[in-house]
Amino acid sequence: MRLAGLPEECLYIGRPAPTRDFVLAIDPQAATYSEAEWLLAGALAVHTVVDRPTPADAEAIDALVLLTGATRVVSLGSGLVIDAAKLCVHTRHARVGTVLRHVTVPCGPEPYRAVTPFTMYDAVPGARGVEWEDWLIPAEVAIVPELLARLDPSVVALFAGDSAVHAVESLLSTRSNAESEPRAIAAAQAFVEEAASNEPNRVRLVVASLEAALAFDTTKLGLAHALSRPLGIATGISHDGYNLALGAPMVRFWGDEVIRRSPLARVTSSTPSAEWWACLLDGYRARAGLPANLKGVGLDDSAVAAAIEWAPNSSGIPGLPRPLADGDLERLMDDAWSGTRPAL
Repeated sequence: MRLAGLPEECLYIGRPAPTRDFVLAIDPQAATYSEAEWLLAGALAVHTVVDRPTPADAEAIDALVLLTGATRVVSLGSGLVIDAAKLCVHTRHARVGTVLRHVTVPCGPEPYRAVTPFTMYDAVPGARGVEWEDWLIPAEVAIVPELLARLDPSVVALFAGDSAVHAVESLLSTRSNAESEPRAIAAAQAFVEEAASNEPNRVRLVVASLEAALAFDTTKLGLAHALSRPLGIATGISHDGYNLALGAPMVRFWGDEVIRRSPLARVTSSTPSAEWWACLLDGYRARAGLPANLKGVGLDDSAVAAAIEWAPNSSGIPGLPRPLADGDLERLMDDAWSGTRPAL
């Protein structure tokens, strides 16, 4: 299996070739899986990323590369681990001018970070850093079905719902084009079809997450992401849950007319109405175990106000279906904060 625009050998289903030339970056959850033992046993050294990635994580991984003479870094786990390994690649490039080969095995929240050309990390407490280079995209992305089978269903619903919002916002963007649109439609189609299954195809959902990420690399994202990113920074956690919680209010905000004239109307097995898409996204929200509204997640007024203030700076704002009017962000956030959810 391959994704258009990526080298044929980059994305595949199955384990990476067995070698003993790598340092492993892993998260605590993935380290408990017996299916990960082949990587743990084969690594020259292991670094566990216990929280959001930091420069200290990158330095620790790079030190192990130097100590062992490793020629690769392998990341196994969530998007946070993938970003920690990317930050190590960036650190090593700054130090010696070469790009360390990065092989990633996404298995957890935010698998889409396996194909994004950036790494986000905690530079200092309360401040998010970002490095953006095309060569930060991992050289190989291995999707391992037996590892995905170990994920709790709520984790699968979280990453699928988060990426479904990515696909929807990409298709609503006025920047949607012949490069991004087929990827976003394929991703949205997968999220629609797998939402109806009691046992969704996890490999297909991960691939759809990657497709959605490649789409939004062109179009950038919309209002849900513009508000969720500062909320994640304010609370010191990943913003995927906030993005999903804002998904249904976001499509309701845009309404039927915007949905019908967008490429979303061409996703089969769907209805081109805001309420239909709100129900789909809210179904993922419920299966992910997230509260019914943002009021239930412990945000304070200052975090909400800061998100509204920062949101117009988001890179996707120029591509919104229509310009924002005074009070629009407040109305959307009010709905997400305490609004009722559509019947599932």
